[in-house]
Amino acid sequence: MVYVFCFFFNSVATATAVKLLEQGKQFDGMILEGAFLNARMETNKLTEHPFTWFYWKFPHIQYSLFNPLKNKDLNLPTDENLQKNLTPLMILHAEDDHLVPFASAQEIYRTAKKAQNSDEHVKLVQFDASLGYLHNGLYKDPGLPDIIREFVQSLMT
Repeated sequence: MVYVFCFFFNSVATATAVKLLEQGKQFDGMILEGAFLNARMETNKLTEHPFTWFYWKFPHIQYSLFNPLKNKDLNLPTDENLQKNLTPLMILHAEDDHLVPFASAQEIYRTAKKAQNSDEHVKLVQFDASLGYLHNGLYKDPGLPDIIREFVQSLMT
């Protein structure tokens, strides 16, 4: 059986992967989508972040999510985590991503490739800007299931 992490919040995926590896638990690969290299911010400014607009629609979100984080720094070092995680990695990213620049995916690719010292275990799949997928539209690509299937099958060999 092949175990693959596929998170859409890449810093959580890479941090979870490192924790599992530190506990001696193995997995076969990881897929990151629309990935940014690092997230470092003061949590008292977290409510100003563009990714948090959605959460404000929920009642009492201020008290349950943001207040516990108040006056703490949030550090999500994807680059540091990728240097500790040596499992195969596939990065999916649209060239026209308006929230996370494509250059971020390229930097993640370079960082992971250098850490793994391998061209075989790290793959960057870019989706042309003309497709108009932006940040959240990769699911629309008719070839995506085959891309993921091919990656997972490569883990079984």
